Amino acid sequence: MSRWLLIPAAGRGSRLRADLPKALVPVNGLPMIDHLFRRYRPSVDGVALVVHPAHRQRFDAHVRSWDLPA
Repeated sequence: MSRWLLIPAAGRGSRLRADLPKALVPVNGLPMIDHLFRRYRPSVDGVALVVHPAHRQRFDAHVRSWDLPA
């Protein structure tokens, strides 16, 4: 059995007045989503992101640098 990290990242960032999706807004110099990924990557086999369709390309480009199996 494999362990997956499910990240609901469909927030648009509008209440933060950001031009980025909420999960990509920087916190302490890193996008919020990267803090989650770094914290849980040693314990999971994969990551499932739930994103707003309008931001899919942005997330696809962002997670290319993550160490994930193909």
